[in-house]
Amino acid sequence: IHFDSYWAGDSRCYLWTKKGFYQISKDDLEEDNDPFENLRNDAAISNCICADRDFHIGHLSQIMSKEPVAIICATDGCFGYYPTPMHFEHMLKSCLRKSKNENDLQEKINQCIQKVTGDDTSLSLIGVGFSSFEQFKNIMTSQSVSSLNKIKELEAEIDCLKAKLERKTSEYKRNTKLGWENYKQNYMKYLNDKGNGNA
Repeated sequence: IHFDSYWAGDSRCYLWTKKGFYQISKDDLEEDNDPFENLRNDAAISNCICADRDFHIGHLSQIMSKEPVAIICATDGCFGYYPTPMHFEHMLKSCLRKSKNENDLQEKINQCIQKVTGDDTSLSLIGVGFSSFEQFKNIMTSQSVSSLNKIKELEAEIDCLKAKLERKTSEYKRNTKLGWENYKQNYMKYLNDKGNGNA
């Protein structure tokens, strides 16, 4: 299979196979951030297509063994609001695993992205070499995303701690108010007994 990837700016092209999920376009950024670093330190774009200044089109040509593949093109609103690039791949696999057909997959991916994004989005996905949607689904979801298991475990723990903190904060506010209602009766005695003058 021979493919050519073209890009400008920070929209990305991905190659997705049974063996892995690969970014095949290089972000055009003012700083040399890798994709993980750029999620935390969003660098300015160094190159984009526009009418009033020069720009260039990035290009990668690749020949690979004949195997089923998927090619994805996505704007930064699709992947830029996930904690890591692994989370983006995990989202795609999770949506595919739950989908009944192509339209269902499109709807599930759109729903997941809209839950986290703060930008407009555009994503295209094409599969090559698959005999059916079921084969695409079986091949691409056969392996979990490497390095993500421990991260997901910690995220679940953090969510539990956040929920506990929220409950404790609510309890604290309630008890602070009740405590003040009891305390202020004596605390404000001389302010409430206006004109009495007794100590």
